[in-house]
Amino acid sequence: MAEEKLAMLLTQYQNNTKVLAKIQEYMENKLPKLIEAFVQREKRKETLEREMEIYINLFFSDPNTQFYYIPISNIFIRYDGKHYKTISEDTIWHIILSDISSKEILMDWKYKVKTKIIKCIKERNITHSIPESNTIQNILKFLYPTFFKTKDQAKYFLTCLGDNIFRKNRTIEHFIEHYANPILLQIQDNCYFLFKNTINPTDSFKYNFHESNKYNNCRLLHFNITEETQWRQFIKNNILDILVVSCHYSKRYTSSDYFIQHHCHNEEIKSHILYLKDKNINQIIEHFISACINQETACKVEEEIIFYLWKNYLISHSFPFFVNKERVKQLLKEKIKYESPYFLNINSSHLSYITPFKNFWKQYMYTNTESDFEISEICSLFKDTFQEGISEDRMLSLIKHFYPEYIIQGDKYILNIGCSLWNKEENIVHFIHQLKNKQIISQEPLSFYKMYELYCEYSHSKEIKYITSKQYFEKIIQKIIPSEFLSQTAILPIFWES
Repeated sequence: MAEEKLAMLLTQYQNNTKVLAKIQEYMENKLPKLIEAFVQREKRKETLEREMEIYINLFFSDPNTQFYYIPISNIFIRYDGKHYKTISEDTIWHIILSDISSKEILMDWKYKVKTKIIKCIKERNITHSIPESNTIQNILKFLYPTFFKTKDQAKYFLTCLGDNIFRKNRTIEHFIEHYANPILLQIQDNCYFLFKNTINPTDSFKYNFHESNKYNNCRLLHFNITEETQWRQFIKNNILDILVVSCHYSKRYTSSDYFIQHHCHNEEIKSHILYLKDKNINQIIEHFISACINQETACKVEEEIIFYLWKNYLISHSFPFFVNKERVKQLLKEKIKYESPYFLNINSSHLSYITPFKNFWKQYMYTNTESDFEISEICSLFKDTFQEGISEDRMLSLIKHFYPEYIIQGDKYILNIGCSLWNKEENIVHFIHQLKNKQIISQEPLSFYKMYELYCEYSHSKEIKYITSKQYFEKIIQKIIPSEFLSQTAILPIFWES
């Protein structure tokens, strides 16, 4: 091409000696210099591109410069080998430009290098990051034993979250207890801040079971009952770690089902998670009957007691409530003789505490809007009456089932209830009268705390079996002593003279 162009010029100006002389001059003097300059520029460009490629490769292989990007929220992430944290784009620029400034060869291209690195970061998907071992262990230590009985359950839970993020196994449903709801909501809420509606790590988790659910696709996951201490803050501060570890497990173990079948070495956990697989409601009802009911007797049992046994059976096995009460009743009637409201020719070892409890409640407990009892106090009264104890958890479950009309506060206090075996308020009133009869003379207010000490001493001296809590004692003090004789949490001296 160049030869043809030169030939055309020479032919065009073959009769013009001045032009021919100028062409000769350019070819001998200027053209070699221009070509040499061009060659040098190309060599430098090749060198810079090669150095830039090397720098960028080293940049992304450096554990101190692991960056990712979430497009939907325009959020940049940095991983320091321990935690994934959000970082501003300006900060990344500063890190890149500061580092390039120490590489003299790239100084002229520093903004080009920076732009290419930012572009590469925006192509790095956080869900495909591989976390270090200490990141994984930190998340596992958070979940186990706080929320889960075993490490296998914690790994399974994380793999389930990862499956949901990658939208795997869309037909699988994981059933958990209602009290685990706040934990999953906290994960979902913090996830939404980062990913909006593009992912839902808790999508497969369910609390309510319907008969329309296909048992073969149902999995069970038991959470420990956990008080809210620092876990909300931990999830908020470590949400990215949780999500990345979950994605890593989902890819590493293929899926949650594959994990539980091929990587879970705890047969008890495996059996529980897969309990509903290949089962139906009739098989579950039959298992309930064999576990909780004896059919070789001539006794009859109220249906409400049977429903209580059914509820306890589900709770004790961490099973969801498969069907409603009427459906359970219908299924049981197909297997056990029934004459409303009794199931006939059956018995149960559980009746040894249910029947006495119901008799105790019917005989001694009554509605009283001016009184309340602690569960522990009712347990003590029951034990002294029947010479046999019931745990607080069992007592609570019995009350909730058989007497749902009562208000239970914090699973500790039952409100608006009285007991004929112990009039708590009357005991305190009697104690106050006894103190007044002693004609106490005090120049200083008598604190509620001191009063409670005296009340306990008095009760012990009179061999009074039951002593109310300090909280209830102070509540009654403020009720029975007129406000003009009280000063915050103390009784004024004038009260004893009135």
